[in-house]
Amino acid sequence: MRFIIFFLVFLGLSSFFTLESLAGQEEEFYTAEKAFSENFYDAAISLFNSFIKNYPQSPRKEEAKLFIAKSFFYKKDFEKAEKVLLELLEESSSASIKSSALYWLGEINFQAKKYPQAEIFFDRVIREFPDSPLFFWAKYSLGFCFLKENRLGLAQELFQEVLAKCKDRQIREKTFLSLSRIYYQKKDFPHLQDLCLSWLKEYPDTTHKDYAYYYLGEVSYSSKDYPLAINYYRKALESLKEESLRDELCQSLGWCFLEQDNFPSAESYFSKITSEELKVYCLGSFYYKKKEYDKAYDFFDKLVRNYPQSSFLIRAYIAEADSLYNLGRINDAVSLYRRILEGKEKLDSKTLEQVYYNLGWCYLKLSDYKKSIETFQKLVSSSSSQIVKISARINIADVYQQEGKFKKAIESYQEILKNFPDNLYSDYIQFQIGLCLLKEKDFEGSIIALESLIKNFPDSQFNPEAKYYLALAQNKLKNFDLSIRILEKLLEEKLPKRILKEVYLLLVENYIDKKEYSQAVEVLKDIPKKLSQDSEFLEKVEIQEAFLLADQDKYSLAKKKLESFLKKHPSSKFRDRVLFYLGSLYHKEENYPKAEFYYQTLVKDYPQSRYLAQARLNLAQILFSQQEFKKAEQVLRENISEKKEVLQSKLLLIEFKVSQEDFASALKICDELIEDYPESKNFFYFKKGEVYQGKGDYSKAYQSFLKAKSLALNSPELYFSLGLSLEKMGQLEEAIKNFFELIYLFPQEKEEIVKSYLRIAKLYERLNNIEEAKKAYQKVIALGAEEAKYAQERLKELKAK
Repeated sequence: MRFIIFFLVFLGLSSFFTLESLAGQEEEFYTAEKAFSENFYDAAISLFNSFIKNYPQSPRKEEAKLFIAKSFFYKKDFEKAEKVLLELLEESSSASIKSSALYWLGEINFQAKKYPQAEIFFDRVIREFPDSPLFFWAKYSLGFCFLKENRLGLAQELFQEVLAKCKDRQIREKTFLSLSRIYYQKKDFPHLQDLCLSWLKEYPDTTHKDYAYYYLGEVSYSSKDYPLAINYYRKALESLKEESLRDELCQSLGWCFLEQDNFPSAESYFSKITSEELKVYCLGSFYYKKKEYDKAYDFFDKLVRNYPQSSFLIRAYIAEADSLYNLGRINDAVSLYRRILEGKEKLDSKTLEQVYYNLGWCYLKLSDYKKSIETFQKLVSSSSSQIVKISARINIADVYQQEGKFKKAIESYQEILKNFPDNLYSDYIQFQIGLCLLKEKDFEGSIIALESLIKNFPDSQFNPEAKYYLALAQNKLKNFDLSIRILEKLLEEKLPKRILKEVYLLLVENYIDKKEYSQAVEVLKDIPKKLSQDSEFLEKVEIQEAFLLADQDKYSLAKKKLESFLKKHPSSKFRDRVLFYLGSLYHKEENYPKAEFYYQTLVKDYPQSRYLAQARLNLAQILFSQQEFKKAEQVLRENISEKKEVLQSKLLLIEFKVSQEDFASALKICDELIEDYPESKNFFYFKKGEVYQGKGDYSKAYQSFLKAKSLALNSPELYFSLGLSLEKMGQLEEAIKNFFELIYLFPQEKEEIVKSYLRIAKLYERLNNIEEAKKAYQKVIALGAEEAKYAQERLKELKAK
């Protein structure tokens, strides 16, 4: 369920890996099950036996044994499969396990063409377990036995019964529910709507009506048809079976009524939410929408204090800040405006307008965008002047845009045009809509908006800039020729220098994108003729010319250009940038003395440069390659002492120490990182494991990798390292298990998967399990990797044995 209030929250999350961690027995079970699904039956048997050994009290123990039986079945080792199934039938009290055991015993007899015996087992499933998920499969299999015996009448009767009854209930209903969830997750609302309506039509008494109606409500909400959404949500509540859905429905209804400004109904449903955390958040949003900021502040403050781990925490902090717009705490002017507003009941309308307007601009100048927006909103709601209302609304939209909330800005601009279609600022608003769409990367939408401005307001002062952004949008769409035509035509007009500079640079960029470097050079040559008085811009052009040469792999000319720049402009504000790029170019060519010279010059002359920390990192690598170990370390220590690129510097130090076999120092730095960056200590335990691997201490390496895994590090590199450590420790079966875990947990990591299959193949060879080794090599071949040739050769050799 989305959470919508009148601000957008962008939260940058720092994480090393994106896949959700599967831990403990569930992860082991999952890995074993995946091995089974990929026909690695020997591996599956081994992994499930390992699961049973490791978790003898697990509620999934019997399920694991069932998978072992099915693995033997598919290996055509029916005797062992039958033995395990009979044990399950004797030992288990689980209806699910018993029914499954009976079903697979039937399949074993069916494969042996012992149809009468198979019929007994299938019939027992039907008679003894009528609620079993295998009930209809047993009927089908029983019918198939009858078919094999040519008892066609009985077979037909059973098949018809399966089709009729299965269509009415369990299998079809679960299919509807699962598919509806897929459509919902994909936000494929048209298909979701069709599916749910068909579901309810075919099964009006379905036990999952609550979900069907809930999803229909979500479809309607997405299209902003709030009355229809409310109708579906209420039907879902009336037919509720799944209590966990109740809070979702209450908050959904609350948001619908809030969107319609039906505050009593919104508050009623928000108050029915059983989760205190969710209720607090929704009521805070409710009062925020009502502009009752004191109450909103109280609720958001309560959430912050009582639920520090809440998923709403960042939103609550921002909303709390928004709600504090009338508390100020910025400077004397703001404090004064606040004190005035505390007695706003005594102010006349014009004074109140002025206070809000000035306060809004103060917040904007201080980059306190949320409070600026709230101030202008107050101005809109309190003013009786249409001009003031329009101006304030435009200010609000402008603040949204400056804050990076482009969609909200567009909505605000469009609302002004809708409510005040003939206002004096229509061309400005249309221009800003086009600009916001461009920033939102909706390039087609931006083109439409900007072309509309040029067409409808031919004399607008914003047209030259609009044409520039029109060309920029076409460039982003890779319509380079069209972008060039727009710019060349624009150059025929008399343009302000600010726009002219951007037009030239975009023209150059278009030619570079087209790889028409000679044309780009011609444009750059023409710039000084038109902008001869703008020395700073001309310096940027010179640097751009050097970059253009580098783009063409003309590194010598690029370096010559940049070195000439340093001589011509010894006091340029871009000198540190040029020094850094010269160092980088020489570094790339492995001309380390020259690279070192430029990096050293930057470090010495520009201690405040934004390129300083990276220059030191590059310099340290050069010094280390020249075996000047102490100097390399000293350079990195300078970064660390100045708190610049500390993490990267320490990671590089670890590499240096390992290369020098100073493992103790490397491990010490790892421990420092673990202490200093607790939120990322899982990664640093992984690095610690790599150090131990380099040292050859695979036991400690394995323990470090396990620690990283226990701290929710979940990466293919980790699983590969675990497998490699186990292999080095001689624990081959466990190593195979880890490599399989990598394969199934990271299906998109082709390179790591290929490496893992190769390790598995080699390990199976060492275990003399040639058939499983062949399967692993076949997987490598099927993946089409570079290693496929090697795998084919090994497969050929194994087959020849």
